[in-house]
Amino acid sequence: MSINIVHKAFECKAKENPNNIAVIDDYCSITYSELNSLTSKFAVAICNLLLENQSVVGVTLQPSCRQIVSMLSVFKSCNTYMPIDLTFPDERIKQMFNETLATTLIIERTQLEDVINKIEKLDLPVKKLIYIDENNDYGAYIKSEQGWLTRDLVTQLSAFSAEKKSGPNDSAYIYYTSGSTGKGKAILGNHKGVANYINWLIQEFSIDSSFNIPNLSKTTFDASLKEYWMALCSGATLYIPPLCAKSNMIELMKWLKTNNITTVQNVPSIFRLLSKACKDLGYTSSDLPNMRHIFLYGEPLYCKDIILWREQLGSDIEIINMFGTTETAILDTFHRVNHVSEQPEDILHVGRPIDHTMVIILNSNNLLCRVGEKGFIYIKSPFMTKGYLDQDLNRDSFVQNPLIKDRKDIVYKTGDIGRYLEGRVVEVLGRADRQVKVNGVRVELNEVEQALISIEGIGDVAVTSPRNSRGEVEIVCYHTGDLKSDEIRNELSLIINKELIPSFFIKMDSLPLNNNGKTDRNRLPPPRQLLSDAEVSKLNELEEKIKSFFVDITGFSNVNKITSFLDIGGNSIKIMDLISRVYREFGVNVNFREVLENSSIYKLSALVESKCKAGVKQEQVEIYSSSYRLSYGQLNFFSNHRYIEDTIVGLQEFNGEVDAGKLTDVLNMFIDTQENLRSVFSLSGKNSSRNILLNAPSRLELTRVGAISPKDYEGVVRSLCLESSKKSFDLSVWPQFEFILVESSNESCLIFVAHHILADASSIREILAGVKGRYRSLATEPSNNASNSAAHYKEFCQWQHQYLSTNSYIESHNYWKDKIASIKPFTLPRYLTKQCSNSGFASLSIFLDGDLKRKAKILARDYGTTEFCIYLTSLFISLATFTKEENIVLAIPVSLREPEHKNVLGLYSNILLLAANISIDETFDESLRKVFQDFSNVLEHKRFPLECILEEYEKKFTSTLVNMHSLEDEKLDSPIESIIKYNEEETPFGNDLSCVFLQYSNCTVFRLSYNKDLYSREVVEGFANNYMKVLESPKID
Repeated sequence: MSINIVHKAFECKAKENPNNIAVIDDYCSITYSELNSLTSKFAVAICNLLLENQSVVGVTLQPSCRQIVSMLSVFKSCNTYMPIDLTFPDERIKQMFNETLATTLIIERTQLEDVINKIEKLDLPVKKLIYIDENNDYGAYIKSEQGWLTRDLVTQLSAFSAEKKSGPNDSAYIYYTSGSTGKGKAILGNHKGVANYINWLIQEFSIDSSFNIPNLSKTTFDASLKEYWMALCSGATLYIPPLCAKSNMIELMKWLKTNNITTVQNVPSIFRLLSKACKDLGYTSSDLPNMRHIFLYGEPLYCKDIILWREQLGSDIEIINMFGTTETAILDTFHRVNHVSEQPEDILHVGRPIDHTMVIILNSNNLLCRVGEKGFIYIKSPFMTKGYLDQDLNRDSFVQNPLIKDRKDIVYKTGDIGRYLEGRVVEVLGRADRQVKVNGVRVELNEVEQALISIEGIGDVAVTSPRNSRGEVEIVCYHTGDLKSDEIRNELSLIINKELIPSFFIKMDSLPLNNNGKTDRNRLPPPRQLLSDAEVSKLNELEEKIKSFFVDITGFSNVNKITSFLDIGGNSIKIMDLISRVYREFGVNVNFREVLENSSIYKLSALVESKCKAGVKQEQVEIYSSSYRLSYGQLNFFSNHRYIEDTIVGLQEFNGEVDAGKLTDVLNMFIDTQENLRSVFSLSGKNSSRNILLNAPSRLELTRVGAISPKDYEGVVRSLCLESSKKSFDLSVWPQFEFILVESSNESCLIFVAHHILADASSIREILAGVKGRYRSLATEPSNNASNSAAHYKEFCQWQHQYLSTNSYIESHNYWKDKIASIKPFTLPRYLTKQCSNSGFASLSIFLDGDLKRKAKILARDYGTTEFCIYLTSLFISLATFTKEENIVLAIPVSLREPEHKNVLGLYSNILLLAANISIDETFDESLRKVFQDFSNVLEHKRFPLECILEEYEKKFTSTLVNMHSLEDEKLDSPIESIIKYNEEETPFGNDLSCVFLQYSNCTVFRLSYNKDLYSREVVEGFANNYMKVLESPKID
């Protein structure tokens, strides 16, 4: 689809995918249909209020669903969108309104009082305020002689609003960039410019409704437009992260993973911090399986940046290096990065122009540069912006093409120096003027100098922009006068945006001069040379750690307690790095404002210490809430459709004798790190919840069964496992689990017995293996302590409940509803035995030897399926023969556990219903294709909590459950080994018949657990023998 007007393209997507989620923030989500309807009404209301075309409408909302509603409504109303940050200096806000003559503002309802105060204080020309609240309801206030009066907004089309329609050349938005005169420069964009870029972007990178795109850019940067429209014009979902994640790179990386983000755009400075965060979190490519592209722009991208990322995450995620200017509509060139130089310090080129764009590099004689020749970069495109509001600036920057003499041909002079490389790809070498980019933000050094000179108490001033050892640009202020750096910084914050404030303030007696009496910038000493003589004070342990952060981030080694992070180069990107390190080391969150107010080692250490002490109570309010929600697997215990028994048993073997005291220490450390082992439950059916205790109420002691002779050992273990599986626990009382140590002279084993609501079998196996490893570690390194996991089971629970508001949930809900409506409940025939006295359950194990296992693997390979599907198809055929029914339905547990929860105990299972119409007359091949097709389909919808639909039906759909455990890295030496290791599966999942496949490296164990009141041993053996015949029947080459 070719895009001419972006909001029209959005409307088309809303018709195509009305139920897709358009925008999600931390508090709400909104579908395409809802967003289209809401913004259409809001746009009409704006039109009827303004009663004029092409008015500038300021929007002050922070990133949120409501901000997107406001932005889109302004576009639809055919007015000009201008984002405003109310934290901007007063001078910048006054300039924006006085230049644009904006009389209308869209605000949060909660901002009303503050905005009116600012309007009065700065004497802004604003006459109309439109507010939007958390429910997306809106209204207006009109300024009159009597004050601000409320005004109803009319959402019905009037004759005026009905006639409004945007054209490609009409104004669409205004953004401000840094200016050399001390004032920002307003750039007026049109519809055709943003449409051309978005159209190219979607086609070039095949962006569609499967994408999840985050809004990481500030609303006042034009890069945010790329994020908004890339999502809304392709049918994708726009994700808006919580504010805290934007400044904490570890939290941001976890957020990107949790939300399956597919595409990220940012500046290389942030990209480096994200690479560090991935390394800290231990992320690999498997942690970001859905991420496809990373777009980088605004700063030089170094080979070392790519190398660092790929060392951790590989090269599956495509990285695109881009270049462009706000004046020419977002971005103009792109380089799909493949191979990089082995020289880490090399800068990557920015590639080729996008569609309908030309990059011209001219030498000093205004001739086209040869390959390798340096020159001035110009950009030519019919889709450039309308230029600056200040026409004098246009005359200097939007100039006649020096290559064209016979007709008017306007190009934009970027002020950058560059050259063509082989293939005419473009390399950007730097600026020709005193403009630089710091962390992707354009900074005019003259603007900074002008602002400094205006401060009373400042003498001579010189501002430079050297690169540090990491290749990053830093702004340095050299000055004379009596003001201290924090005083200058505070004064500057009232005049210019915080991105423009220097990283260093160097006070000098006088500035060096050249022969002409001008400041000789080449003789200004490097800031690190002047600041390297700081006195080193004695620091405590916490202060030493904070100091190490300062040193590592800024490169200054000699700092003392009162050294300010801001005085040694701490800019906004470095503050983000500092916040992430504090969070990673101490587990507490500090925000930007707190770092600015506590920028010294002494103050920041005191703040962290106080948060560590008070943070327990704060965390307790958030995490240890009495209304903490359960996962859907846990809620299954209060359902009429239960597939899970109450008690689960796990076992871990140890060679030789075990030091019970040290093992007890390990287990109590383990309890400290696992929130599910510090839980008590409030039971009220489907509204049940849990409390997470801050600490275990008491030290847990082992139950010991010792002095067992080697010949009795296996029998005792088996007996204890079976007895333990019948144990009951009170969920409202801690603990709901027990550890039993069985000891003999040459081997021992640890039995873990718990209520199944705490954990599933796979997580118990992983955790017990970790307990064994930690026991060994503690035995050799007594000082080793358990560390808290970065992930929590609560995050999994929260994700499950948030999933219900996603587009994926809607699709899966429709799939399962249709599927269940099409199948009949399936029950096994009853062969009632004589006892019928609640005799319990028994199990029968069949060992499929190496030849059968190899045959299953060959069949799986030949049919393009899996070994499990071969076993599963044989089971379907056997059940069809056994029951004399063709419609077979099985329940299959699947795990929803993500890699980050590998060491987190929890119940991650979900139950899927697998259905196939099996005729006993058809071939194995025909049955296999049916089973494989249905299995593949249900796996695509495995995250859906089937409980949500089954509650609508009175009948249980099957009494047969099938499970599989892959143990390919283990070898089965004897039948008893499998019984000891997997006695937790001895009791069925609340079903009359359960089938468990245990896949070892050398064989597969097929275990049948059955209700002894319904089936005799002979009946089950007959079924098992029939299963073996079915499995052996297919022929292989």
